[in-house]
Amino acid sequence: MLRTFGDILLEHGLVVTQEALEREQTLRAKAEGERDAEQALRTRVEAERNAEQALRAKAEAERDAEQALRAKAQAERAAEQMVRTKAQAERDLEQALRALAEAERDAMRESTFRRLTGPLRATINLFKRL
Repeated sequence: MLRTFGDILLEHGLVVTQEALEREQTLRAKAEGERDAEQALRTRVEAERNAEQALRAKAEAERDAEQALRAKAQAERAAEQMVRTKAQAERDLEQALRALAEAERDAMRESTFRRLTGPLRATINLFKRL
């Protein structure tokens, strides 16, 4: 069978159209690949940003935990100091109460001594004047 000029032109047109479609498909696939690569890059950058943010949050949490531990240790030291201060105050109070009781005993002894020796001293003074 002989091919006619029209058949050849038609076949050539089909080949050119097919090649154009393939080029367009290739360009679309390339553009889609580039978009996918850009999207992957954006996703990677976002993941890195999220990882950095998570690291910063972790570091901040660790600093907060360390600060809380320091505050707790300081509070414990303050509580221990308060216990020591209270114990010292109790010892001082006991000493003051003992001193007061001793002073009261001494005052009672002195009062009793004066009361008992008062008439005797009066008699001695009377004889001294004579």
